[in-house]
Amino acid sequence: MSPYQHLISQREAHLAVITLNRPQRRNALSLDLMQELIRCLDEIAESPEIRAVILAAAGKVFCSGHDLSEMIGRNINEYRHIFDVCTRLMEKIQSIPQPVLAEIAYGIERLPRSRRRRDLEARFELVSSEIPRADWTDAVSRTFGRIKAALERRGTRVEDFDAAIAAHALALDATLVTANLGHMIRIPGLRVENWSV
Repeated sequence: MSPYQHLISQREAHLAVITLNRPQRRNALSLDLMQELIRCLDEIAESPEIRAVILAAAGKVFCSGHDLSEMIGRNINEYRHIFDVCTRLMEKIQSIPQPVLAEIAYGIERLPRSRRRRDLEARFELVSSEIPRADWTDAVSRTFGRIKAALERRGTRVEDFDAAIAAHALALDATLVTANLGHMIRIPGLRVENWSV
């Protein structure tokens, strides 16, 4: 029996695959899911035989952000607890010794078997082995908080993973290269370039 209610954790040789398993809720980050994910990542961090982690998702949506049904009718301490756990999760993803690769792997997995998929898998392997990752620092956490608050004040919403990516770029004073202009141009102060056009 799985120790997780909202995750599927699998190991394939030196690879760990964690699948968010709440497709009926578009894999929204509930408090229980975030706590399970932290516990799972803790176990992986203590496993030196695991060399990389793929974060995947069941269903058609990778992750729709926070589970907003948990953000209604709570007191301030309960809201703080939810956001503290979210911060711990983002820090955990960045701090475990194994690299965590998420949305790229998800996009490739959704493709039908084809030459294009094989080419993308080969590129993905090259990228994941050669390119260093930006650490999740306190500056990134503060920037993430500012982005979320600014968007809420404007009545604008982007997924938490997009906000986290933007927070890294802003904290590093970097230009974000992405084709996801529809979401990223909503984030104040973010420099964005699309190299696919």
